[in-house]
Amino acid sequence: MGAVLSVIAISSTLLYKPLEGVKNETSLQSYEYRFKISESMSISYWTMRRLAAFSNHFADIGQWAAISPSDQDVLINNTIYPATLYNASNNILEVLGSNLLLGDDVTIASPDKYVWISESLWQHGFSGVKSVIGKQLVVNNQSYIIAGVIEDVMDVNSQQAILHQQIWFITDLVEVLSETENIGNISNEIDLLINKSTNGNATLPTREQTNQWLESYIKESAHEENLSDNRLQAMFDFVTRAKKEVIISPYRSNLLGDSEDLIIALFFAVFGLLLMATLNLLNLFIAHYQSRTKEFAIQMSLGASLFKIRLMVLLENLPSFILAATTGLLVTGWTLKSLPLITGDSLPMIDSIAINNSTIIASLLILLFLSVLFSALALVDIDKEALSNNLNSSGKRIQAQSNQWLSRLLMIFQLAIASILLTATVMIAMQSYQSVYRDLGYEIGNNYNIQLTVTDEQWLESLTEDTDNYRESEINA
Repeated sequence: MGAVLSVIAISSTLLYKPLEGVKNETSLQSYEYRFKISESMSISYWTMRRLAAFSNHFADIGQWAAISPSDQDVLINNTIYPATLYNASNNILEVLGSNLLLGDDVTIASPDKYVWISESLWQHGFSGVKSVIGKQLVVNNQSYIIAGVIEDVMDVNSQQAILHQQIWFITDLVEVLSETENIGNISNEIDLLINKSTNGNATLPTREQTNQWLESYIKESAHEENLSDNRLQAMFDFVTRAKKEVIISPYRSNLLGDSEDLIIALFFAVFGLLLMATLNLLNLFIAHYQSRTKEFAIQMSLGASLFKIRLMVLLENLPSFILAATTGLLVTGWTLKSLPLITGDSLPMIDSIAINNSTIIASLLILLFLSVLFSALALVDIDKEALSNNLNSSGKRIQAQSNQWLSRLLMIFQLAIASILLTATVMIAMQSYQSVYRDLGYEIGNNYNIQLTVTDEQWLESLTEDTDNYRESEINA
């Protein structure tokens, strides 16, 4: 019961609970455009400037926005606060539906001069005073003026845990279009774009459409940067040869990632365990009440109906079921408290998972269903004529009304479920082992990963002067 209620609490929170700080979930879709380096590695192409150009080109589909979280410490009044730093476009609050609680909106002119803070950071760092607007805080040894306070936005796709204490850095999409950038750089600055449409079912650009946009974007950017024909050709060669993929999904599905499939698998697993436990306990109930046939015969001879006997069985076992449900809720509470230790930061929205109304209602429904099921099936072999003969013969023919067919059938179902769960567990374990210990083509010994970053831009430009020599080497590295 505890395992089932724990999975119900997790699934109800992750799959159905309203997202914290994201009011427009039903209107949102996530859009990823990634360059595939290998089968297991891909890099996003998006930056704020590319988002601005892309949103202008596909403005008829809806609003496009982006938000990128990272870990950051904040210095307020000589006190360091761990926080989540959001880099976002200036339409992010309108797209997500998040509320501005105090101060100026993120759409103000030149937002790069200011920062916005979350409600939790406002309460903890500034005691919730309204005079916080205009005060300063220090991020990366640089002071910023606080322009406003935004509600805690917790449900954002991130590889790290999202903290309630948050800082917002806003980029004006109109202003960023006037900036220049290295068009050949795949910076992975923004992992994905967020599209807001009327009903959340807009048809987003295909990979081919985005490829066409990218080619035209490179041409326009090359003209602005006055790139040579050789370098422009090199950029086109790189873009056309690189493998790319487009991933479109609802906002919540993208937020959950692989956790959604894990929840479904856990639900079927614990449901199978509950069914096995139910069948096993039902066999015990049947055996127990078959030994009380003489008692039932006396009650029926005094005028009791089979329905009243079943109601008596239900009532006499109801305290045990209530105790089981209460114990299950306690185990669920302990399990949910230990989730951060078990899963770390791999499970999204983990701070929101707790015993909720859905969990309590589910426990009551399971309690009622099992009580009725047990009271009905425990007396399924009761036959009035056999009970009468049993009473007249002083119990010498007790076995006459015990067919044993139900117990055997339940045992078969129990063994079948156990076989399915065992087979599925072995298959998952085998796939996990093969994924972790797959053949890499070489033996792992005393090896190291070395990352090189070239900072000499003049040297990089010199590589493109003779495209023919480098087209198959450094320029494609």
